[in-house]
Amino acid sequence: SGGSESFDVDPKKIAHAITYINNASKPLLLIGSQVLLNIDLIPKLIEALGTIGIPIYLSGMARGLMGVNHPLQFRHSRGAALKEADLVLLAGVPLDFRLNYGKAIRSKTLIVSINRDEHDLKQNRKPDLGIQTDPAKFLVSLAEKNAKFEQKPELKDTRKQWLLEMTARE
Repeated sequence: SGGSESFDVDPKKIAHAITYINNASKPLLLIGSQVLLNIDLIPKLIEALGTIGIPIYLSGMARGLMGVNHPLQFRHSRGAALKEADLVLLAGVPLDFRLNYGKAIRSKTLIVSINRDEHDLKQNRKPDLGIQTDPAKFLVSLAEKNAKFEQKPELKDTRKQWLLEMTARE
């Protein structure tokens, strides 16, 4: 799986993912090595992650993607965050032994899986929204289609509190 394949990004799936993000009070984004396969997209990807604006954990080759002090990047207490999250976006991250085969995420938590590989997309736990595409391309498209993510007004304080809790655990 090199970076040259052209993966289409389905606008309906982008809209669906935006709805999930906007309705989540405790969303998380887990980013894996696949996001680095399309190196031309990295600057846009970093900008997109800021636009999407939810807490991020990096793994594999994606470590270091956001520098040292990005306010949305977290390094510690991933297990606790996964147990509390109401939405988990997996960007190039399979639900394998590193995430206890999906058991690290509560059964009622919504999962959006974005993965180049069809097997990894659905491995061990079927996502609520599965998107077989390049994760970096999808995240950039997600930010471009919805340059301003709008949580429901009643969720804004909850989302701010979530970020404060995550920051306190660091």
